[in-house]
Amino acid sequence: ESLANLTVAKSDGCIVPDVVVGIDSHIAMHNGFGTLAWSVSGIEAECVMLNLPIQFKLPDVIGCRLFGEPPLLATPTDLVLIVTKYLRSQVNLAGCIVEFFGPSVKFLSMADRMSIANMADEYMAVASFFPMDEHTLKHFAKFSSKGGSFRDSEDVLRKYHLVSNNSVAKDMYFSDKLELDLGSINVTVSGPHPSCTRTPLSAFPSDFRECLSSIDGERAFKVDKQDKTFTIDYQGSTHTLRHGSLLVASVTNCTNGSHPSTMLTAGLLARNAVNIGLSVAKHIHACVNVGNGLTYTYLKEAGVLEFLTAAGFRCKDFSSHRVKDELPEDWVSLAQHASQEVITGSMLSNSRGNDCCLQAAGKTVARYIASPPLVIAYALAGRADINFEKEPIGVGNNGQAVFLCDLWPQNAETREVQRNIVHPAVVQTVHQRMKSGSTRWFNLPVIVEPLFRWDICQSYIKTIPLLTDKEQQKAGQLSIKQPPCFRSLYKAACLLILGDNVSADHISPAGSISRNSPAARYLSYIGLLPREFNSYGSRVGNFEVMLRGAFAHKHLVNQMMRSSKPSPKTFYLPTREELDVFDAADRYRSVDIPVIIFAGHDYGCGSARDWAAKCLLPLGVGAVIAQSFDPSHRANLASMGVLPLQFLLGQSVETFSITGMEDFTIKLPQLLTPNQKVEVSINSGLVFQVELRLDSYLEIGFFCHRGIVNYGLARAITPSQQAPIYQPSSES
Repeated sequence: ESLANLTVAKSDGCIVPDVVVGIDSHIAMHNGFGTLAWSVSGIEAECVMLNLPIQFKLPDVIGCRLFGEPPLLATPTDLVLIVTKYLRSQVNLAGCIVEFFGPSVKFLSMADRMSIANMADEYMAVASFFPMDEHTLKHFAKFSSKGGSFRDSEDVLRKYHLVSNNSVAKDMYFSDKLELDLGSINVTVSGPHPSCTRTPLSAFPSDFRECLSSIDGERAFKVDKQDKTFTIDYQGSTHTLRHGSLLVASVTNCTNGSHPSTMLTAGLLARNAVNIGLSVAKHIHACVNVGNGLTYTYLKEAGVLEFLTAAGFRCKDFSSHRVKDELPEDWVSLAQHASQEVITGSMLSNSRGNDCCLQAAGKTVARYIASPPLVIAYALAGRADINFEKEPIGVGNNGQAVFLCDLWPQNAETREVQRNIVHPAVVQTVHQRMKSGSTRWFNLPVIVEPLFRWDICQSYIKTIPLLTDKEQQKAGQLSIKQPPCFRSLYKAACLLILGDNVSADHISPAGSISRNSPAARYLSYIGLLPREFNSYGSRVGNFEVMLRGAFAHKHLVNQMMRSSKPSPKTFYLPTREELDVFDAADRYRSVDIPVIIFAGHDYGCGSARDWAAKCLLPLGVGAVIAQSFDPSHRANLASMGVLPLQFLLGQSVETFSITGMEDFTIKLPQLLTPNQKVEVSINSGLVFQVELRLDSYLEIGFFCHRGIVNYGLARAITPSQQAPIYQPSSES
C-alpha cells in the first residue's frame, strides 16, 4: 500500500494499470489487491541487469467463481488450504493466471485475498488474481500514502471499467471456468506429509491412528505397537513420549505471520492459556515467526507478545525462516533419538511445507500443517493425536480440566482488538521507521569504492568465476548472429535417475552441512571446525560450498543405486565406484565426459532456488531429461546454459528401460527452434525423441552462449553485431 500506484502514466501519454515483477516468491501476494504481480528467480532478474527483457508465453486465464459463505469458525488458513487443494485437483494450471470472481469474493478480507494469491506457486500458476473492486479501493483509501495520485488513479480505473463488481460480464472471456463453494470449508489439519491431504479436525485423531497402522502409501508409518512409550531427559526435566508426541510447534510462514486476525487469535489464545496456568513443555521446540514489522506492532499493541513468550514460544524476527536452520544441537540430538523410537509429530502453520522443512528432526517425524491458533493449542497439549472435542488440553491452576473451547477467543473480541489496532497511523509509523533505518544500519562501516573489495580469507562470500580466462578472451568475439556452438552431447554418462517431485531443495539444499559430505571436507580443508560449518543456506555466497552441496540432500533417491534408500550417492561408471554426487561429477569432468540427469514429473518444484540451476553446468551436466519441469526452474536451466529436454507424453525412463549404465548421445540440429523434437540415442542402439524445452529464441541464445552472463556480455561488447533478441513464433 505504501508503494503501489494502481496506475502508471507512461512517457507516450498512455496510462496503464500498475504491475509488479519481483524476486521474492511472496511477491505474488500483490495479486490479492488488484495489482498483477508475478515472481521471477534471481537468474531471470539478471536479464534486467544485463539490459535484456524478461520473456514468457502469454498465459491462459482460468476463471474461478467463488460462491457460498465461509463458516464462522473457519480460519484464513483453512480457507487457503481448501482453495489450494481444489485448484491442485483441477486441470494443469502450470503457466496460467487464475482470476477469482463471484458473489463470495466480498466475504474475503484483503489479508484473505493476499494469502490465497500467495499460494499460486503451489499449483504452478503464474498468478492468482483478484481484480480491483470496491473493497480494494476502500482499503487503499484508508492506507495509501499517495493521496491525490491515488484519487486520480481511482478515477481512471472507474472510467475504463477496471473496477470489478465480481460478476462476469457477457464479453468477459476465460480459457476455462471453475467453481468453488466456500461453504464447504471446515477446520482442518493437513499432513502428515503432503500439504494437499486435509483432514477435518474432528476426524484427525482417528486419521492419525490409521496412519500408524497403515503399511502402504506415503502416509503410512508401519507401526506394530501403537501404545509404545519412550522416556527422555531434557534440560532437567523428564518427559514420556509416545506415538504422536510433538517435538516442533512453529508458526513459520510469511502469509500466516502477516495475517492480522489469524495472528491476533493465536496471541489471544496464548494469553488465555497463560492466565489459566498452561504452558508448552520444554522439550517442544516452539517458536512464532512474526511475518513483518507491521504484524509485530499489531501484536505488541494488543499486548499478546509477552503472553506468547510466557507460554513457551520464542518470538522470532520479521523474516520468513525454516525451522531446520535454528534448532539447538541438544534438541536435534534428542529429536533424532526419539524419532527412532516413536512417531513424533511436528505442527506447523507453514503453508509451503515440504519434506525437507524438518530434516533435522529425522525422516520419521509426522509433519502437519494447521492454522496458527491451532499450532498454539497443539503445542500446549503436547501431542498431535488429541481429540479437542473430548479431551482436555491440560489442567489449569485451579485444578480443573481445560478444553480448547475454554481458550479459543470469541470472534467478537478478536474483531474488536483488530479494529482498535489496525489503523493508518500504525501503518504509517512502521513505514516511516523502515524508510529512516536503524542506528545499527547507519553505523555499518562502508568503503566507498567502485568495485567490491573481496576478502580472500572469507569463507562465506567468494567471487564466482562466471567466465574462465579462455572464455573472457573470447568474449569480444562472440556473435549474436553466429552463436559459438550448439553443444551436442556425445557419449554422455548418466549422473542421476530421479523420481517425481524432486524439489529445488533436494537439488541444492539449504539445511545443515553433513560432516561426511564433500562440502564438509572442503570446509575442513580450509581450516574450519565442524561446529563452524553452519548450513548451505548461510554459505550461499560461497560457490565452492554450493557446488559441493548439489544433490547432497539426505532424502534424495537415486534410482541408479542398488538400494532404494535415500542417499546422495551415485556410480562413477568407468570404475563402478559408489561416490558422492559431487565427487562423481568431478571425476567425469576431469576426463571430459559430459553427464546428463533423468527425472520424473515436476522436476525443480517448490520455492525457486537459483543454485538449483547454477550448480549444474559447472558440474558438467549438459542436459536434464524429465517428464515435466517446474516452469521457473526450467527457465533457470535455460538461462544457465543447461539443456532442458522433456519426454513425450506418456514416456519415461521406464518406457525405454534406462538403468543409467548406458551412454547417451544428444545431437542437436543446425537450426534450433523453440519446442522442436530432438533425438536421443543410446549405445544399445535405441533411439527416442524428446521435446526441446527452450521456449523462446531468447532462451536459445542463453543456451548457445553457455548462459545468460555470456550472452549479455556478447551483446554489450559487440553491439554492432546485435541481432533482434526476440523472434516471434506462434506460441510466444
